[in-house]
Amino acid sequence: MAADKVDKTPKKPKKKKSFIHYIVYLAVPVVALALIVMAGIGYIMSQPLPDISIQAIERRSSQPSTIFANDGTVIAQWHGDTERLPLHADEIPQLMFDATVAIEDQRFFDHAGLDLRSIIRAAQSNMQAGEVVEGGSTITQQLMKMMYVGDEQSMLRKMEEAILASRLELERDKDDILAAYLNMSFFGNGAYGLAAAADIYFDAQPEELTVAQAATLAGVLHMPSAYRPHDDPYQLEQRRNVVLREMRDQNLITPADYHEAVEAPLGIQPRGSNISYVHFPYFVDLVQRELPDIIDEERIAQGGLNIVTTLDPAIQLAAEDAAASFNNRDDGPTVSMVTMRHSDGAILALIGGKDWDENQFNLAVQARRQPGSAFKPLTLIAALESGIESDARYDATPFEVEVRDEMWEVQNYGGASPSSPMTLRAATTSSTNTVFARLIMDVGPENVVELAQDLGFEAPMEPDPALSLGGLRYGVSPLEMARAYTTMAKAGIDIEPRAIAHISTKDSEDEEPEVLYQISIEPPGRRIYSEETGREVRSILREAVTQGTGRRADLDDIPVSGKTGTAQNYHDAWFVGWAEGVTTAVWMGFPEAQIEMRDIRNRDVTGGSFPAQIFHDFMEEAIEVRPGTGMPYIPGITGMPAFQWETDMPEDQIGAYILPSLEEIEAIMQQQEQESSSSD
Repeated sequence: MAADKVDKTPKKPKKKKSFIHYIVYLAVPVVALALIVMAGIGYIMSQPLPDISIQAIERRSSQPSTIFANDGTVIAQWHGDTERLPLHADEIPQLMFDATVAIEDQRFFDHAGLDLRSIIRAAQSNMQAGEVVEGGSTITQQLMKMMYVGDEQSMLRKMEEAILASRLELERDKDDILAAYLNMSFFGNGAYGLAAAADIYFDAQPEELTVAQAATLAGVLHMPSAYRPHDDPYQLEQRRNVVLREMRDQNLITPADYHEAVEAPLGIQPRGSNISYVHFPYFVDLVQRELPDIIDEERIAQGGLNIVTTLDPAIQLAAEDAAASFNNRDDGPTVSMVTMRHSDGAILALIGGKDWDENQFNLAVQARRQPGSAFKPLTLIAALESGIESDARYDATPFEVEVRDEMWEVQNYGGASPSSPMTLRAATTSSTNTVFARLIMDVGPENVVELAQDLGFEAPMEPDPALSLGGLRYGVSPLEMARAYTTMAKAGIDIEPRAIAHISTKDSEDEEPEVLYQISIEPPGRRIYSEETGREVRSILREAVTQGTGRRADLDDIPVSGKTGTAQNYHDAWFVGWAEGVTTAVWMGFPEAQIEMRDIRNRDVTGGSFPAQIFHDFMEEAIEVRPGTGMPYIPGITGMPAFQWETDMPEDQIGAYILPSLEEIEAIMQQQEQESSSSD
């Protein structure tokens, strides 16, 4: 067998790449990058500079926003700062210029649009902190961002911002640039521009501002959402003082001016309202509270929004009719109500007081009142979840026990003292205090507190046995009670209340409307406790109406479930229950104080008296105007267009969402606005 031949041909040596080859290899991408950068710069240089004239800023003034009910009815116009005019540079006081430059851009009058010192200092601070804690943008750059570049974060945008700022500095005076910045800036608290800010914060004209007031306004420019004058005045005062120190250190004010301004009170005027053409103002107040959780406060202040809410006018009117016998009288107790739909958490109706013009305190949302026995189902749920059966028997006689070094004496309503033990089911139906006081000590108050937090109660609660009887330190609101009982109606599925269904920008000649928010199509909610416990609680609360203290709330042909509640000394009375796919919380009391409701129309007010009757009357009228499970005039996910509910619709279709197109929504809105303007 022949051996394999070996190829002995010598291999050619590889040629070494020359130095020039490497230079060319590296130069090509560098040149390409340079060409791209130059092209970008050329493009930016070719763009017209933003117009910072008074006329241009006036065109950017905020537009009214419109708030709709779920059937397309206009319930409010939100005017923003439409009528506030921008100021010329000579109309802005020097101390406002000084305060702004001192805290925002100390070298404003020295640089030409870019400040390399500030950029380097900001980079060092951010590197040391490990996060962005300081910005290096000049006032001119910030103005370019507001007028032209926008909020997009990219190298191209930053380069565009820097080049335009430098160009603007070559063509306009510093005072004009600073005036445009103050006219365009958002100052928080719903104020766009210095004129609006001076008016809203201090009820003053810009030329009337004091040193302290100018420092306050300059201070909020950094981050308006962080300085809320009515929610946290201390933080705003500290920020003002930082500005004053900078003004003193930069010799813009004297030490005497500084000490006088630091000692001055903030002097923020009470929160005003920019809402007009209002129907159902307490509900509109809830919309205003919910809106900042959905979209940015600065975007809200810009206006030009169409806000479709969950309010059903027919259901709202039914609620107002049911409460009218009390709320239409100046004397006597007040009724507050919230109606919440099970399928999506939509607030269909809300009553927050008797007269918005007289009192803007929204009882349905802001009140903290004692729930009495209406809180007992929470202890029942915690017990069932711990393994205690609903047929477990407890001693029902009055007793006293030491709690936190004090004696806690527990009595039943009317001094009742049942001789034999009672089941939890029977004790819930008859609202027996002594059984629930013993039950919570078996369950553990801390477990009831945890459940209450899961159900959406926001105020702090102490793990005290009195919780079982509704003895809370801070109390609850009707909205919170409606949410908790909706969870009970849904057998343990929690759902967040919603007042807003859809938000979009208004249609205009320049741009198409943009959808900013739309309530989720997917059935929302999370399970808080087991379905088995949920079914048992629903059964027990049905008996609390048919056989117990809630009899007045029951309807002839439609099952009602719920619970009454009466606070100590008749200060508060509740009925909270559900029927036809909605939960309604009814509270009655005197909002101004803890006043006993004795001898009201010849009787002492308990949850089973007037509140239960109001629930009954409301549901009867609501079902008449909105027949069918869920009793809606089902508006669909966006709230428009709505259609009359068909009572013969198959059960498996009840509660289905209807999704109109954006074009349909806009058409209805435009028609509504035309009708509104023609009637003015």
